[in-house]
Amino acid sequence: MEPGLYVTFFTQGTSFENDLPPVGPLEHLVIVDRRIVADRKSVHHTDRSGGGNRWIQAELELQRAMGNEPGGARHPDIRVGAPGGVYLRFASFGDVPEPNAVPELGPFAIVVLGRNGLEADGELIATRTGTKRTLWELTRAAGKKLEGVVRPDIAFRSSTTVYHPKVRAAQPRPGIVSRIARPPANPPIPAPTVARPVERGLAPPVAPTGIDEPTGTLLNRITATPRVEERRSVQRDEDSSWREILWRARFVITAVLVAAVVVFGFTSLRTSLTTPSTNVVGLGKVISGPRWDYQVDNVSRAPTAGRARPQGVYLVVRVAATNRGSAGARIVPRDFVVVDASGGEHTALPETDPAYFSDQNTNSPYVWTNSYPVGRAAPLTLIFDVSPSLKGLQLVAAEVPGTRVRLD
Repeated sequence: MEPGLYVTFFTQGTSFENDLPPVGPLEHLVIVDRRIVADRKSVHHTDRSGGGNRWIQAELELQRAMGNEPGGARHPDIRVGAPGGVYLRFASFGDVPEPNAVPELGPFAIVVLGRNGLEADGELIATRTGTKRTLWELTRAAGKKLEGVVRPDIAFRSSTTVYHPKVRAAQPRPGIVSRIARPPANPPIPAPTVARPVERGLAPPVAPTGIDEPTGTLLNRITATPRVEERRSVQRDEDSSWREILWRARFVITAVLVAAVVVFGFTSLRTSLTTPSTNVVGLGKVISGPRWDYQVDNVSRAPTAGRARPQGVYLVVRVAATNRGSAGARIVPRDFVVVDASGGEHTALPETDPAYFSDQNTNSPYVWTNSYPVGRAAPLTLIFDVSPSLKGLQLVAAEVPGTRVRLD
């Protein structure tokens, strides 16, 4: 795929199959009110399916958004992606003075402009405001110092392109600092330990060893040696006595261990017989664990995910996950399994699987969410590679093993 920005037009609430193919690459992109300002590097199609009619629709939608074609936008929402990540700035397009430039944000794997605002990698960065025209108000997710800042326009670039010439330059520093702690560039060098000098004529102090050393006169040293040997002999006799006692009691110890195993097994069996059966709920039902709430919103099957192909079929499970724990908590796909009617378990594909959106598969509509704000539902997409013939599928979260969600 050629470097640059790629734009996908879609309508929120509809299936991904109704999305138009991405168009691009674009040299730069600016959202000015409800219009797009963009420069086309070249005509390049990212879809290999050969759907010419859908490509014509995508091209027309781009021209409508740029004001070159009449009729207005048919797909009001926009998804922006780029190999190497998307960078963006909230700015004032044109010659409007901007004394306090907003720093650049990014890079992001995918940016979505929808009816609620602008989301970057699943986190709400800015909301729509204004009456006569659309303005953007930054949220705390954009940075503590940027919360509440309002700008009229949004400019985009990729890792290999620059912003539109009419977007004034900003201070070249990131607006979102990585949460991963980095070691200091010049770590402090510990001061060397210097031994204290010994004063001339004085012997250095000797640490006590815990053994009575014979001191004093020659008579004292001679009489102390037998006492040391006597104590060692007594210690050896005590050790021998304990070994003999343990040897004689070996049968009693073995019997006690066997009885403990039997009691533990009986207790486990009784517990399993009295444990209530697994609770099975349907789609839309909220299940709660110690740290998360889960709600399965949608289940679908897909033969492909962009360029990725499954061994069987992709089972796509969309979940709304609400973080009820601490800030920075994350979810990984291995926290979920799908159980079929025969009891077989199928683990979700890892977030690094080619089925998810990445630089190598920008056609995939499935993006793994890495940010989960406390107290707010975040979209979570789980992908399973399963056999098309499997029936009775149920989703199980590791945090709530006693509850399953019926998927079909």
